[in-house]
Amino acid sequence: MDVLIPIDGTDASKRALDFAIEMVGGMGGSLHVVHYTNNQTDATEAILDDARGRLKAGDFGG
Repeated sequence: MDVLIPIDGTDASKRALDFAIEMVGGMGGSLHVVHYTNNQTDATEAILDDARGRLKAGDFGG
């Protein structure tokens, strides 16, 4: 199973990512995370760093 999760830094997207990590971890498969922006900012890096941390905590290895 492949799961694609878009993230934007909101609490809702963080909850969706956490849910996807649990779902894919329990069922197997691949999890793909995407964040799109027209302009890279410090906020973009913070959003991606948070996602990386959540993936590592879910034993996906980043």
